[in-house]
Amino acid sequence: MTKMGRLTAIVVKEIKQLVRDKKTLALVIILPLFLTLLFGMSYGRQPMGVPTGIVIGDSEYAAKVVVDKIMADKTFDVQYNFPDMQTAKYYVEKSKIMVAIVIPKGFTDMIEKTHKAYIIVIIDTTRRVTLPELIIATFEKITADCEDRVSRELYIRRGVVTRVNIENIVDLVGGEPSMVDIVTPVILGIMAQQVPLTLASISIVREREKGTLEKLLTTPIGKFDLIVGKLIPFLLVGLVISLASLYLLIAIGGTFRGSLVDIMIVNLALGLASLGVGLFFSVLSSNQLQAMQFSTFFLIASFLFSGFVFAPEAMKPELRFVVYTMPLYYYFECASNIILKGLPLRYSICYLFLLLIYAFVILLFSFKFMSRKLE
Repeated sequence: MTKMGRLTAIVVKEIKQLVRDKKTLALVIILPLFLTLLFGMSYGRQPMGVPTGIVIGDSEYAAKVVVDKIMADKTFDVQYNFPDMQTAKYYVEKSKIMVAIVIPKGFTDMIEKTHKAYIIVIIDTTRRVTLPELIIATFEKITADCEDRVSRELYIRRGVVTRVNIENIVDLVGGEPSMVDIVTPVILGIMAQQVPLTLASISIVREREKGTLEKLLTTPIGKFDLIVGKLIPFLLVGLVISLASLYLLIAIGGTFRGSLVDIMIVNLALGLASLGVGLFFSVLSSNQLQAMQFSTFFLIASFLFSGFVFAPEAMKPELRFVVYTMPLYYYFECASNIILKGLPLRYSICYLFLLLIYAFVILLFSFKFMSRKLE
């Protein structure tokens, strides 16, 4: 047989083997295409339902035009009506809302006298990468439309033909964080998630491939002891690596304003959730290669749908549930408040509680299926 013939024979053999292994074929072809399609379908061009507060310091016609336009726009979900700018900014700083819009006192009077006015937009920059830019762009469109409407109203009421100019003053809470600051929460999350997840996903499969799983089950060691005994070291390794990553990021200039105890509690919750996901992948996998593929694609999905790069508010509402299936989303909400804002854990207790529920459910579900498989 010629060299080309031998090469062809190997290629044909590998193709046949891949086709016969339906699960691997699905992982390497269908799953990447599915993630690509889901990502393309999920994200729209405009954010929707951004938690917002508003300060209405003027009750005349020009302010009413702006308020009506804000209320009608799907970008902003106005949840609070604040008495003053200080209260509005406090709510943004404490992550209760993401945007506060302040219409100052004398807004209409400024327009009538000078044909100019301003609106203050307070935006939280610590929890999203692209969302602040989208919000600013959206609000510029809103004010441009308001300028036309107020100009017409001014002509009707005062007979003045002029172009009204409404300026947007943007106040970025958290400033403009450095790239290290931006990536610190998500890097810590990935470390706390992927290490225990990957180790857990290949552990049982490796024992099965080596033929040692059956031998372990014939010993006095029970199924619960076997599974938990394997998971605990993986959790500890993940916590140590995430802690080491935090110190490295601080050493190269990253910001850490919060409590080390708080961030480690959140890391522990994420680690537990990750162990559950990894154990579930181990149940689904026939070999270590498949377990690694599951782990890799979950990492990609977590990055795309954690809310780090693309905010859930920029997703189509009917597909936002994808974000809520990612434990990294809940971690990112907690870690951003702790690391970048220095807020105590109580300000993120809702997300921590949801993450713990996620961990409990996925661990219970995975334990049940793994126990059946071991039987």
